[in-house]
Formats: sequence, structure tokens, C-alpha cells
Amino acid sequence: MKNKIGKFLVSNEMLRNKGTHKNIMKLMGRMIIVRAEQRFDKNAIEYIAMSDYFNEIAEGEKARNYQFVFANGDIRCEALAL
Repeated sequence: MKNKIGKFLVSNEMLRNKGTHKNIMKLMGRMIIVRAEQRFDKNAIEYIAMSDYFNEIAEGEKARNYQFVFANGDIRCEALAL
């Protein structure tokens, strides 16, 4: 998992919705969270994590933004445009 670091948001609404907890726990179980910050401007928590979901970055490079899509029990990770 060398330098596979990414940044993503989880909305406060998803965190409050018990119906999404299973998906969030499945996702979080496959990464190491290194930072979490409440973003009031986005009504979400912004996470920076290490995971095989993310592309490798060079040392000193900023983490890319990703989004996760949950469908039919699967988790898909998509890199967002720079």
C-alpha cells in the first residue's frame, strides 16, 4: 500500500442514515484513516486515507480526490478530475 493515499468525503447525511452504515463500515475496513476533518462548508467529513483503492502518488505530492459508489453490495472507487 506504499503511497496509495487519497482524499474523499462522506456526507453527514450518510453517517446519520443507518441504512448506509454497512457500506461505510465495509469501505472503512479496507483503509487506514490518517486524517478526518468535519467540513461544515460541504456538510461532510473529509477523510485522507491509505488504501489499495487509490492510485500511488509520489512523495510530497498532494492526495487526489476520489468518490465511492455503492451498488449491489459492491464498492467502486472513482478518481475525480484534478
